[in-house]
Amino acid sequence: FPVTIGGGDGSKLIVASVNAFWGWTTATTPTKPMSIEGNTWFGSEVYTEASGIKCISTTKKIDLKNLHFSFYGAARATAIAVEHAATASTHGGSYWENCRFDGGLSNYKSLNANNFVFHACTFSVQGGGKALDLFNTDNVDTGDSMISSCTFSSVGTNIYVSGTAGINVTNCKFNDSTAHVVIDPANNGNIGNFLFSNNSFEGHTDPAIKAASSGTGIITKVVITGNQFSSGAATHIEIGANVTHTTITGNVFNSTKPATGKGIDVTSNSAEGVTITGNSFHQILTAIEGPVGGYAGITLSGNSFADDVTNIFSGEDGIPSSGEAVGSISVDVSEAAAVTSDAVYTDFFAVKGLGVIHLRIYGLIQGAGWVVYNRKAFLRESTLTDIEAGTANGSSLDVQYAVSGGLVNIGLKRSVGVGTAITAIIEIRCEGQITELKRI
Repeated sequence: FPVTIGGGDGSKLIVASVNAFWGWTTATTPTKPMSIEGNTWFGSEVYTEASGIKCISTTKKIDLKNLHFSFYGAARATAIAVEHAATASTHGGSYWENCRFDGGLSNYKSLNANNFVFHACTFSVQGGGKALDLFNTDNVDTGDSMISSCTFSSVGTNIYVSGTAGINVTNCKFNDSTAHVVIDPANNGNIGNFLFSNNSFEGHTDPAIKAASSGTGIITKVVITGNQFSSGAATHIEIGANVTHTTITGNVFNSTKPATGKGIDVTSNSAEGVTITGNSFHQILTAIEGPVGGYAGITLSGNSFADDVTNIFSGEDGIPSSGEAVGSISVDVSEAAAVTSDAVYTDFFAVKGLGVIHLRIYGLIQGAGWVVYNRKAFLRESTLTDIEAGTANGSSLDVQYAVSGGLVNIGLKRSVGVGTAITAIIEIRCEGQITELKRI
């Protein structure tokens, strides 16, 4: 380093504030806690072309501020900026602020760290790397760390969690990347307590957030709230095997193309206790999908679905056997209707499952007047049994419940000789164990 000042008790190495350009050719392995503060990240650059280099590898606390790690040449897709090496006990409390990482295989690799903080940093890796590679080998369920107000953009994965728990990711911007967040416990360890709040996830080709165990390790207590998701044909959130107690609430999901993309995909019936509530879906093909042929214990309520969402929900075929998770589905969805025929029904929704549906139609029959229609019925797979038979208050109309492809299609046409056209809002509420609900 250009300037060094020894700590008074020898416990800390302090590197003075600098405005410099450092050419890094060999790894630095501090044996004591260290603080490095640059003048500004664009004026204090750590530069290397060395293949596979670890610029800083340590088991001690490290604080970095106002630095720019840049990797070129052979280092572009192979180097690691900072690594916290494994030891018998965790080392915690490290702090990064206003640092910029450009390239490399990993910007930060944790093999045994906790209570670290990244604030207002910018991350980017190349070659399918992992910007933050969080893998605590010795103490898997150790964490309590914060990542806030950071920006990510990588040809790879932004945050890869394989052995670190208790992470709070908030107010971050995730730009074009393969994947933004992957949680997959290595060595079959159990990890939990993840909070993702008020972030923006955009331009991903793999799921923006994927929590799934490829082994026997369990992921528990994942909360995803207040985020914005936007991409082309990608899935936004995937919840897979051995994930328990997941809450997805208050998020906005959309796609750049209304006929593509998927909001939330629960792919495994071992993903127990998934609560999906208060989210908004628009410009997307499929809002929520659960496993087919199994039970995941999905609880669904209070979500909103724009009229450009085709597939509202599908999944959870059959009745749960003893010991399987039980969820409940409550979906309200509406559709604007325009009908001119008194000969052919226009279908709007298709539904299947075990529960109750409540259909409401509010409309105007031109030349005949206003009409309000209500019907409430038990749904048994593709069979309806009335609880409250359909009644129309006002000019009559004709409502159809027809079975097609194993689903109940709900359609509408004018009654013969009544008015010229119908303009209406059709609302359907589905409650119980609904296995499919879509617009047609």
